[in-house]
Amino acid sequence: MTTLSILTLAMLGASQVWTESSLVDVYPDSGPTLAAGEDIRLYAARGEWESFQLCVQAGRNGMSGVAIQSESPHATIPEPEIRRVGYLSTASPSSRAYRNESMHPDPLIPFDGANLEPDETLALWVTYYIPPETPSGIHRGKLTVSQDRGRSFPVEVTIEVFDMTLSKLPALRSLAPLDRDMMRAFYGIDSDAVEAWAPYYDAFAGSRLSLSLWHGYGLVHLDGEGNANAARFKEHLSFAIDRHAMNTINVANGAFGLDPFPPPAADGSDPLQRYLEDMGDWLTEQDWINRAVILPLSMPPREYWPAARGLYDRIKTADSRFKRLLAGAPHPFFEQYAEVWAVPLRHYHPQSLGRLQEGMSLSTPLPYTARSIQASSSGYLDDIDMYATEPEDAYDGSLFTAWCSASPPTSERPQWFELRFDDPIETDQISIDWEPGFEAEAMRLSIAPYGTRMTSASARWEHRLARGPHERSQSTGQLRTSWRFEAIRIEFLRSRRGGPVAIRQLEFGREPDPSSIAAIPPVETWLCPLDGDFPGLENRHRGGIARFRQGGLRRYWMGQALDQTRVDEWRPVPHDGFVGTRYGWPRIAMKCGVGR
Repeated sequence: MTTLSILTLAMLGASQVWTESSLVDVYPDSGPTLAAGEDIRLYAARGEWESFQLCVQAGRNGMSGVAIQSESPHATIPEPEIRRVGYLSTASPSSRAYRNESMHPDPLIPFDGANLEPDETLALWVTYYIPPETPSGIHRGKLTVSQDRGRSFPVEVTIEVFDMTLSKLPALRSLAPLDRDMMRAFYGIDSDAVEAWAPYYDAFAGSRLSLSLWHGYGLVHLDGEGNANAARFKEHLSFAIDRHAMNTINVANGAFGLDPFPPPAADGSDPLQRYLEDMGDWLTEQDWINRAVILPLSMPPREYWPAARGLYDRIKTADSRFKRLLAGAPHPFFEQYAEVWAVPLRHYHPQSLGRLQEGMSLSTPLPYTARSIQASSSGYLDDIDMYATEPEDAYDGSLFTAWCSASPPTSERPQWFELRFDDPIETDQISIDWEPGFEAEAMRLSIAPYGTRMTSASARWEHRLARGPHERSQSTGQLRTSWRFEAIRIEFLRSRRGGPVAIRQLEFGREPDPSSIAAIPPVETWLCPLDGDFPGLENRHRGGIARFRQGGLRRYWMGQALDQTRVDEWRPVPHDGFVGTRYGWPRIAMKCGVGR
């Protein structure tokens, strides 16, 4: 039966069954897509899960007693796991959704039969596991959709098994923190015993994500002098690592990770060092030390950056066996203080990540040294960025940082940027590298040939906009004559898109010398999806944890590794007796048997 046949049955008001890819969103009123088919063909390596959607649409009379019978494609392949696709609600439709929907398919609910209303569509998530002992080749099985009254619908399932076996340990490194206090409060967990937490860990098992189990006020207990008892923490790690093949182990995390440890004593002894040495020795015995990282904090406001660097220094001094993980946009201020850098998706740039991986600084020494750098205002490049920009970000020798004005410029209230140099410079050309999308198109130039008094200067500007996501957007100003000056001010009267202006870097006739880029220790780079990023794990974005189990990670994240925060937060949605809250997805997952 072809797609045309399926559509014909729908027009006649008859019940119908078809298959869809696991990447298609199916709603209760959905019909078959152009790629729908009567049968399905899957491709898998040994040791892999592969999924598709089996869609059942009732005719004008509805359907009762819908059930599924299975014939295995091969003796080694177990019965498929069949779950009903549930829905999560959002306050408003996603701007990236192709249809105006506030309900999104995502949680997977155990299927034990169903009754369908007239014209209602049921989406079933069918998952096959291919054991390591399955021979390569083409294997055929069958699923049969039956009902109390009426015809049955056979669906042929063909699985082509490749002659390769996936490693039990995922190659894609990941880290998914869990808020233990929040989970305790929501689920009423009153114990730190492994047995009490095992169902929640199991709920995430199929995702192949490494969980951050650390919680400084739970599994690791500190006495009044800061001595740590990590016995319970080790029990939880042993359970999760052995059972779920975690390839990343976080031994201390954020405010809950290092805050409980008192600062080093006057004699130089450090309670944190005693804890890390104990954990390091234990992880070495288990042959897990190469998986261990420490994420001491999320990127803080800029006024706390010096203290943050001190914290990273403290970890290095305490025990150098642990890789320090930093989650944030690339910035030269931190480039020698972390062995692992999780870069938010919106700040991904192949050149910046390439430099970090190759052990090259993100900045290049500038030919002219600034004595002072000022601006009319400083704001965020994005309202969900981690920290505000500063004027020095536009003159630090790095194309991966930028200063952004706090408000759009106007002719009545222009925004401005000013540099004063240690020694006078001489040039007839000014180049501005813009943050793409934040360019100015009307500017006024003033310079100070002597002392502090500014005088007007004119320049002929040529603008070149970025044509691709990682290309440069640049304006070059040619002065009428070569000027020798000690200070320069650029006023912005209008931006190209009506928003703020943002400068990545200013140059004056001479480009920085690439050969002068300093060497730094090579950095392992990850990708870090955050709230507001797309694609993301929030339910307002299409796709989520339930689909990660089916290999979605390699479809969504084409990076070396993934650091994900807040995977356990979801908004309320009732469905078939299951209620998920913004903190309740693990509850749905546990009840629905996700990962089992």
